[in-house]
Amino acid sequence: MRKNLFIVAIATLVVCSCGSSKQASTPSKSIATGPEAKVKEWQADGYKIDGTRTMYDKLVAHYAQTDANPNLIEVEGSGIGSEKSEARLYCLNAAAIQYATAARSVVAGGISREFSNFTESGTKLMGAYTQKVQEAITPFLKESVAVYRNTTQNGKNVIEYDIYYIVDETKVAQVRKDAMEQALKETATEQIFGTAVDKWVKEFVKPMEE
Repeated sequence: MRKNLFIVAIATLVVCSCGSSKQASTPSKSIATGPEAKVKEWQADGYKIDGTRTMYDKLVAHYAQTDANPNLIEVEGSGIGSEKSEARLYCLNAAAIQYATAARSVVAGGISREFSNFTESGTKLMGAYTQKVQEAITPFLKESVAVYRNTTQNGKNVIEYDIYYIVDETKVAQVRKDAMEQALKETATEQIFGTAVDKWVKEFVKPMEE
């Protein structure tokens, strides 16, 4: 009798063990990454896209372009307006500000490392340089992916855009150089910084680090 009970107990343990093993090995749901994740994020936030191509198609093409050419960088701009054209204009301006701010950071970091004291002259130079870059970079911001949604702001119906632009750094190096030359003259800091800033102006700007 005891022998039979022992055999039943062993069989029960084996069945429970197998059941637990099957339950533990059940694969978990896959997590979306890359373009799929970004598209899901946009769709969850109510964004749509113009044209005949899907969000996914546009985003894949965008990634393929930037991945294939290390000289291409992306800059994001967001904007809200009563009409699409107005919202797009705000996006372009926001992207220009973002790029100019990033360009400033590169040069300001170099000046801080090179000179023991980041004087008031350096602050003035960086302010002028940022403004000049912002004004000149706009034509070089090439729209790549644009999504929009209808929303409300202060009780009014508005359109919100989120746009990714592409900039070819090999084409805008001269833009930054010209901006710095103008800024040096405007702030009368040529004698202080001279050509020392050239090497930082030539460095690639990366507003959106991965």
